[in-house]
Amino acid sequence: FLSSFIKKKMANFADVFERGVEFVWEEVQERDDGTLCIEDITAQSLSKDRKRRLEQQHIGPCKRGLIRHLFIVLDMSQDMEDDDLKPNRLQCAITQSTKFVHAFFHENPISSVGVIAMREGIARIVCELSGNKDTVVKLLQQLTRTDCPLFPAGEVSLQNALNVAKRSLRSVPTHSTREVVIIMGSLSTCDPGDINDTINSLQQDKVIVNIIGLSAAVRVCEHMANESGGWYHVAMDEEHVGELLLSLTIPPPILSNVTSAQMALGFASFDSSHLIVRRTNAGDFKILDGGYACPQCHSLVSECPRRCGTCGLMLVCSSHLAKSFRQMFPLSPFQEMKIQYDEQLHCSACNILFPKTLPVYKCPNCKELYCLECDIYIHQQLHVCPGCPVTSEGWDAHSSQLKQRISSGE
Repeated sequence: FLSSFIKKKMANFADVFERGVEFVWEEVQERDDGTLCIEDITAQSLSKDRKRRLEQQHIGPCKRGLIRHLFIVLDMSQDMEDDDLKPNRLQCAITQSTKFVHAFFHENPISSVGVIAMREGIARIVCELSGNKDTVVKLLQQLTRTDCPLFPAGEVSLQNALNVAKRSLRSVPTHSTREVVIIMGSLSTCDPGDINDTINSLQQDKVIVNIIGLSAAVRVCEHMANESGGWYHVAMDEEHVGELLLSLTIPPPILSNVTSAQMALGFASFDSSHLIVRRTNAGDFKILDGGYACPQCHSLVSECPRRCGTCGLMLVCSSHLAKSFRQMFPLSPFQEMKIQYDEQLHCSACNILFPKTLPVYKCPNCKELYCLECDIYIHQQLHVCPGCPVTSEGWDAHSSQLKQRISSGE
């Protein structure tokens, strides 16, 4: 009996030990001449990212909100200590949320993000809505510390978390979007009342709820996301969690019943003739050589974008509006095609010779060819085809396409 018990324990230990091991050598393939297919392995991983990006709904040009207010709701129940995601669910959620905050402010510089934690049946605001990326990232990383009082415990309450987020989002202007992103690993929710009433109030307040599940699918989460105009997906692995979060960097389409409104913005200019005192994240004070001057009251602020502390005017730069405006006219996906074996073609961006075994991608406007790496970089980072403004035909087609979109009122 003792020997069988020891064998069973050793088998369980081996299963737990090998659970976190990635057998990368199983993906290595060998050609007929004995060389390794390193390029094919890299292309397979990149093509998976491209396919997932193309599988997302391509809405095209439409009305989108330039100013977004978004709450990240983290599940901090005892179910987040499971290690099916490396190193566990909570660490994975916080790591991917931190990457999402950096990407969110890069694409939406004049928006704000807040953090809410769900544990022991209550919801607590970890970070209020803030336009400072460093503040949000610092408070997120504090949740991973061993001395943090918000350790995983108890059960979650979706109703309490949504009520807390709804009260904070109710004060934001109507011309901005109100969004909630929930990262949930539990299979149940402990609510004090009827959650259907909360879902109805979310529809009235025009709050969009997107949910990422870390375990199995939950019916109430799917119903909540569909009723509020969001989506609900169950992540397959750590990379899929990051991909689902990064898909939220693009502003959602504005609902048809939302009225537009004008907002006063000030283009701040940098003034180096005066010193300014700034408080760092550690609580210390630092003297800076100059700051951004408000065009209305001429007060100096340490960074931009942010609201002026004297008159309350929103201060931005032209680059911030340019980053937000490019989401209105997303770049069309390139067409995948294969080249002949006797053709010697080069990528129009990086100028490398196309491999014979990999497909190439053609811009539908300028007909330029790009490799897989450049196609991903153009759509995820550059957002502009480098070949379209070069040729006069491509520029004319690009200009006419923009005019048609503007004239159609999209």
